[in-house]
Amino acid sequence: MSQEPDPGVFVESGTFRVDKSRAVRKLELYQLAEDASPLLLWVRCANACASSLIRIRQQACWCEIRFDGEPFSSSHFHDPFSALFDDEAQAEPRMKHLAFGLIQAVKLAPRLITIRSGAGLDRSMLRITPIEGGQVEQEVSPDVAAEKDTSIQLEWSSWDREASLRAHLQRERCPDIFAMSRASLALEDSLIVDPAEDPPGEKRFEEEGTRVVLSRRGSATVPVGRAGFYSYGVLVSVSEMGRGFGAAAWLNDDRFQLNASLDGVVQDERLRRARTLLRERAAGFLARKNRGA
Repeated sequence: MSQEPDPGVFVESGTFRVDKSRAVRKLELYQLAEDASPLLLWVRCANACASSLIRIRQQACWCEIRFDGEPFSSSHFHDPFSALFDDEAQAEPRMKHLAFGLIQAVKLAPRLITIRSGAGLDRSMLRITPIEGGQVEQEVSPDVAAEKDTSIQLEWSSWDREASLRAHLQRERCPDIFAMSRASLALEDSLIVDPAEDPPGEKRFEEEGTRVVLSRRGSATVPVGRAGFYSYGVLVSVSEMGRGFGAAAWLNDDRFQLNASLDGVVQDERLRRARTLLRERAAGFLARKNRGA
């Protein structure tokens, strides 16, 4: 990647300046799955904010994700794509996942993206308007609402109903997709994920940042013999664990490196250690179950 200065095209927004051309070129590097809802990516963001409750609402031509936890400030809204340019070791995870969600949202061409965060005089609002060529215009301003949660809303015009539905989550898939979320997750008025109970399993443990649930009964998405790999509570991929692996496993590690499509875990030492740990613990778990312990 070139290290030459990027002159870009700047848009004034209060005291903030946004380099649109740099952001557009960066967006092209990430080939996210076409059917990936931005809401999926923002659930990762919410978990990275240490949220305890995530609420999602969906209507025709509109959807919203709302969560508590560490808020964003107006300085974060200066350039919401900035984390994508940072060194991986320096990038703030919640900003990175916020940006990934924005990438996917812009592809769906909503009329408006609105993010609100903070409390009291520190509460700010970011309004992003997608325009031609995949570029965006944005405006940062104070938000006087008496709220504390972070809220991200997408709005479409009435004739873009089909695009809006592509952002919606399928209720029946949510329990598996968000099975390892540390935050409770509600879709409309229904609690979909309760971290104390989901996913259902007979063995739970956490070691060096890796959380695992093991069960002799799998699910439609993670059957016996396979493991679901998660990052910040959201499913990345499901893999065969090989002959003799007689359990279903759900494994979350927020330090996994994801590929450019965010639909696979990079085959590095972190993943190899996680798979080794999973095999060792699964063998002991099944041996105890076979002995009736």
